Amino acid sequence: MSARFDERLDERLRVARDLHDTFLQTVQGSRLVADNALRNANDPQQMRHAVKQLSEWLVQATREGRAALHSLRTSTQMNDLSAALGHFGLQGMRERATCIGARFTVSSSANFGTEIKVVVPGSIVFRKPGAV
Repeated sequence: MSARFDERLDERLRVARDLHDTFLQTVQGSRLVADNALRNANDPQQMRHAVKQLSEWLVQATREGRAALHSLRTSTQMNDLSAALGHFGLQGMRERATCIGARFTVSSSANFGTEIKVVVPGSIVFRKPGAV
């Protein structure tokens, strides 16, 4: 449980760093350019230069935002299904199976895909409702 929490925390910190170091810095810079342009609104050449720079920075912000979203998506889309399921709670499934006395196995091969198997004892499956 602690390892999964640490993984999630690390991923959140990475995303926060990416957003701060790239995307939000570019957006803040764009705002400064726009503010400067508004202060010099009577100078058409200065205004044109500022709008051009603002446009370029917003294109960059769009790229950075898309890159951050792409990295989030690719970090959850793994080629190994069993690893992708460890990431999303495979350990939790294993722990729950153990709690009820079930056997839990994951096997994967390039030729046959991935198989997750939980074998639950008949005494658990067929017990009467309300029985402990």
